[in-house]
Amino acid sequence: MRGPRLLVLVFAAACSDTEPANYDVLPRPPPEGWAQLRLLHVMADALPLDVYLRDTTEPVLSSLAYGFAQGFVEIAARSYTVDLRLAAASPNAEVLSSFELSLSSRERVTVVLAGSAESLAVVRFTDDLARVALGAMRLVNATTTGPVSFDLEADGTEELADLPVGSVGRATSASLEPIQMSVIGDGGMQVYALPARPAEGDVVIVAADATTLMLTYSFSVTELGPP
Repeated sequence: MRGPRLLVLVFAAACSDTEPANYDVLPRPPPEGWAQLRLLHVMADALPLDVYLRDTTEPVLSSLAYGFAQGFVEIAARSYTVDLRLAAASPNAEVLSSFELSLSSRERVTVVLAGSAESLAVVRFTDDLARVALGAMRLVNATTTGPVSFDLEADGTEELADLPVGSVGRATSASLEPIQMSVIGDGGMQVYALPARPAEGDVVIVAADATTLMLTYSFSVTELGPP
């Protein structure tokens, strides 16, 4: 795995089936008949993407770069085919990859785009609409190589062991202070320095093939260094 990045970014876009939103730290809950969607790009192709809802001519998310997230965008709650094209390509350009997405009313969803354009792997989970317990973290295995274990204090105790590919689990750190975290997978063990986590909102740690990311609902992006 490559050095991690801390991703703390909120984005909103509009098209015929979406509604722009201005959020303050935590997104407001989606209204009846709407859902909120965030995408994280860790596909091995590492090309920036425009994200389209099938049969629309404007991307719902534009220039989604490798290692970054965009969202939440508010979108009508229903089923979609989502098409991925190269950023800035014509709406009629070749679709690199597609996936099916079904959203329920008032649901807030994060979709991790992993694998590659040729063999897309999608990890989807529902984000908490309420504040979660202090120190609670969502842990995601978006690798394509095998189970991943998480040691939140880098002390040899795995709070979440052998999380299967494409799965999401939970663990809790004793405090919100900066800690070291070990991620153990097919490529061995990597130790990362996690900064202090916010007291509000859901914290998400994503292990991918070439990077490990932490997402929150704040408005800045900080790259983590080694411990």
